[in-house]
Amino acid sequence: MISLTPSRLPLGLWTTRSNSPQDPAADVLLRFCYFAIAEDFEGGLASSTMLVYFSAVRGLSTPNGNEYLQPHRFTPILARLIYCSRLVFLEAVLPHFSRIYGGIARPPRHGLLRRLNAARREYMCDGTLSPMGEFLSLLSYGNALRRSQGSTFRFHWSDDGEVLSWNGNQRLSMVDFRGLACKVLRSVTASCSRLMYDWEPTHLDLSLIRDNLSTTTPGYSFVSDPVNQLTDAYPELLLRACISPVDGLLQEQGQNQSTRDAKAARAYLEAHDDHLKGLIVLCNFDGGQCARITELLTLECFNTASRERGIGLWGAKMCSITRHHRARLATNNEFYVIRFFSKPVSRLMFQYLVYIRPVAISILRECFHIEHTNALLFSPLSQVGQKPTPWTASTFTKELRRHCSAATGIPFGIGVQMYRQISIAITERHVHAAVARFNRFGDTTGTAGHEVAYAWQSGHRPMQRHTTYGLDGAYPDHLQPALLRAYERVSASWQNFLWGCDKSGEPRSIPIEADRAQLNYASTHHSLTLSQKRPFISDLEESPSNNKRLRLIPDLSSVRGTMSTEAIAQPSSEESLVIGIEEDVNSFTCDYMSRPSPEGDDKAAEPISDDAPLRIGPFVHVVELNLVICLDCKTAILARQVKAHLVDPLHRQHLTLKERRNISNQILEILNILKDTDDLQHWKFPPPEAEPVPYLEPPLHNGLGCNSCRYIGRDLRRIREHYRQEHSDVLERAHV
Repeated sequence: MISLTPSRLPLGLWTTRSNSPQDPAADVLLRFCYFAIAEDFEGGLASSTMLVYFSAVRGLSTPNGNEYLQPHRFTPILARLIYCSRLVFLEAVLPHFSRIYGGIARPPRHGLLRRLNAARREYMCDGTLSPMGEFLSLLSYGNALRRSQGSTFRFHWSDDGEVLSWNGNQRLSMVDFRGLACKVLRSVTASCSRLMYDWEPTHLDLSLIRDNLSTTTPGYSFVSDPVNQLTDAYPELLLRACISPVDGLLQEQGQNQSTRDAKAARAYLEAHDDHLKGLIVLCNFDGGQCARITELLTLECFNTASRERGIGLWGAKMCSITRHHRARLATNNEFYVIRFFSKPVSRLMFQYLVYIRPVAISILRECFHIEHTNALLFSPLSQVGQKPTPWTASTFTKELRRHCSAATGIPFGIGVQMYRQISIAITERHVHAAVARFNRFGDTTGTAGHEVAYAWQSGHRPMQRHTTYGLDGAYPDHLQPALLRAYERVSASWQNFLWGCDKSGEPRSIPIEADRAQLNYASTHHSLTLSQKRPFISDLEESPSNNKRLRLIPDLSSVRGTMSTEAIAQPSSEESLVIGIEEDVNSFTCDYMSRPSPEGDDKAAEPISDDAPLRIGPFVHVVELNLVICLDCKTAILARQVKAHLVDPLHRQHLTLKERRNISNQILEILNILKDTDDLQHWKFPPPEAEPVPYLEPPLHNGLGCNSCRYIGRDLRRIREHYRQEHSDVLERAHV
C-alpha cells in the first residue's frame, strides 16, 4: 500500500473548503490516480506500469490502430498526461483537509516544501523510474524528433511560381488564393452591412482616433477613451435595429405600442456570431503570417485587471497584439507579435467594436437580462439560455472550409494547420524573397547606411541603441515604436501581395480570372421575374443613413435556368433553388471592372449607341424605372445617394473627387429621376410578371416579398412561416 498525504483539491474536480462534506468516491479516485503515478517499474520496464501502457495505447492511430502517431501528434498527448499527473500529485501530497475514506490525514501547517520535495525527487523528475520520468523523457525525444522531421507538408512550386502543389494532386494557384481572400472580404463586408442595417455612419478618419497603447487602466480601449467620444455612437444603430421594417427588434402590439421581439433579437445575435466567425478568417488572411487560433481566441477588447487588451489602433490601422508566443519555450521569454490590418479590414473591425458589438451586448441586457462582461473579442453571444461554450480551433476550420467550398479552384480540406503552412510557403516564395536583406545593426561594413551615425552621436553602437531606446536586439519584448514600424512593414508587404494595395493602403483591382467574374451588362436574355420589395424608409434624410440600396428581388418560382454555370441548374425544390442563388451571388469577386475614367462632363455621359441606355460613369439610367444602377455593384441607387455610394473603395480608387461630384450632379439633373425615399413612397413597384432588370444581381439579404400582402422576410423560411400564420386559407384552397 502507498501511504498518501493530504492534498489541496484540483480546481473544478473537488472543493477546497475545509468544512466540505466527505466524498467517498472522490477519495477512492484520488488514491487510485496517485497509485498510478507512483507505480514502480517491474524489472526496469516502463511498459509494466499501467499509466505508461495507457499512453502507448493513446499513441496508436485511429480508427484501426495499425500505426503509431507522428511526433507532432503524439507530443500533445504526452503534454496533457504530464499536466494532469502534476495536478493529481499536488492533490495527494499537499492536501488542504483530511480525507477519511482515502486514508489521507491533513499535514502540519509548516514544512510543506520539504514534504513536497521529498516526494517530487522520487516520482516527478526526469530520470526517475516512474511514469512521470518516462513521460518527460518521451516528450523531450519527441520534440527533438519533430524538429528534425521538418514541416508536415512538402510543397512544390511551379516554374513560374504561380501554382503551389502538395500531396501529388493538390494544387492552389495564386489567382485562386487571392480570389478566396477577396471572397471572404466580400462576405464579411456584406454581413457587416446586414448587422448595420445598411447604415453607413459618418466616415471617421482613423488617424484622428486616439489610442494609448501604454495605458493599462482596467476597462480602457480606444472606444472608451473620452477624447474619441465613441461610447455613445451605437444608440443610433440600436434605434435603426428597433424600427427597421425588415427583421426589426420591435413588434407592434396595437396602436402606438410595441414590444421586444425575442425571436428577432436572437436572430441578430446569431448573425453577430456568424459575422465574428468570418472576421476571424479575414483577420488571419489579412494580417500576415497566420496566427495560431489559440492566440486569436485570447484577444481582449479592453484592458482587464490581469491582462492588457489585444486589439489596438496605431498609425490609422487596427492591429492585434499577442503577448505570448510558442518561441518562449526555447528562450523562456515572452514577446510581442503584432499583426496590422489593411484599411478595409481596419474599417470593418472599427465598425464592429464601435457599433455592432455594443448593440449586441445591449440586446443581451435588454431582451434577455444578461449582463455581458467578458472582454474576449472572439466569443459567441448567441448562446442564450444554455451553457456557454467557447470557440475552438475547429470553429475556425469549419468557417474556413465553408468559404473554401464556395470558392473556385480551392482544394478541399484546408484547415487551420494547412492554411498556416500555405501562408508560410507563399511568404517565403513571394513576399520574403522580394525584401532586400540587410543587417540593421551593422556599422562596420560597406552596406551600412548613414543612419548609423545617429547611434554614434548618442555614444552607442546600433545594437545597444536599439536595445535601450527601440528594439531589443535579442528579443522583441518591448512594445516600442520601432517594433510597431517593423511589424507594420511586414504586414504591408503581405497585404501588397494579397490585395495589391496602393500607397494609400487601399486595395487595387485584384487579377481574378476574367471568365469567372465578367458579367454581360447589356444582356437582356434573362427570365427573372420581379417580386415586391418594401423599401427602407428613414426619417433621418440628411444623414449618411440614406445610403440604402434598392434591390429588385427575383421571384423564386421563375428563377430556374437563369443563374450562371456555377449555380445549380434546374433545381427540383425551393431549398436547392435558394442554395443555387446564394452560390451564384457568392461567385462574384471584388475585382473592379476596368473602364476609362470619366474626365469631363461630355465624356461621363456618353451613351454607347443610339438605343443603349444612358451611361454616367459606372451608372446606367433605366428609363422605365426612373432609376440609376451601378454596374460594378449591381445595385439600384437613389440619385441623392450616388455621392455617398461613390465613397466606397471600389469606386474611390478609380475616380477623383471632382469626377465623383460631376457624376452625382449629372444624375440629379435627369428628368423624373428618383431622388430620395420620399419619391419611393409614391413609386409603383413592377408587377411580378414584369421582365427583370438586366443589370441587377440576385438579392443578397434584403428579403423576399409576399405577393398577397406587403410583408417581407429575409429568407424563404420566414416567408413560409408567414404564409402558415397569415394566409393559411390560401394554402388550404391550394391543397383542395
